[in-house]
Amino acid sequence: MSGAEVLLMVDDRPSSFTRYAARELAGRLVLLRFADTRPDLPEDHLRETAHLPAFWVREDAAPAEEARRYREWAAGLPAAPTRFCNPSEPRQAAAQRFARLAGLPHLTERQVALVRDKAAMKDCFRELGLRTAEFERVGSAAGIERFAGRHGWPVVLKPVDSFACVDTHRLDGPDDLAGIDLAARDWMVEAYLGGTEWEVCAIILGGEVLDAWP
Repeated sequence: MSGAEVLLMVDDRPSSFTRYAARELAGRLVLLRFADTRPDLPEDHLRETAHLPAFWVREDAAPAEEARRYREWAAGLPAAPTRFCNPSEPRQAAAQRFARLAGLPHLTERQVALVRDKAAMKDCFRELGLRTAEFERVGSAAGIERFAGRHGWPVVLKPVDSFACVDTHRLDGPDDLAGIDLAARDWMVEAYLGGTEWEVCAIILGGEVLDAWP
């Protein structure tokens, strides 16, 4: 499509979003893959996307060097990407840093922190006047028990950088902490809220909500 902008999109695991983009944006889509996620990309996915140009970021290589290598590679494409998309939440920090080094639109370090650090995100929500469950960063069983002493059991324990409820625990009492390695990650604890949970996703541009999906 002559004159259409080309998108560089992170591809670190198969998803319906990736399949849609591969189908709808052929000729305007370039994939960015990280070598350390190769085990998460099955052969059938690689075959289905083989028609798309893909740049592989080498494992343990300096980010600035990989960005330089990418720019040289992209210069040989019919049209180099001018837009960037990273649909992978756990890949945000590395992906946005790569986009910055490659000279593409990207999230700032502050924006990445708000996306990937749930405690920082909730602090921001409160600064904006949004109510959240009571929460606190914790690093020990004693810290969790002190929090529960103030807010009651059960509590919710989660890594600050998790997604899709991975490694999220409902703790009904101190005994439920058995087997959880609190030294392995950065954790936070929240007061448990009962009821029905609703999620609203939205596209926001320049402070305007373009569309929303409850």
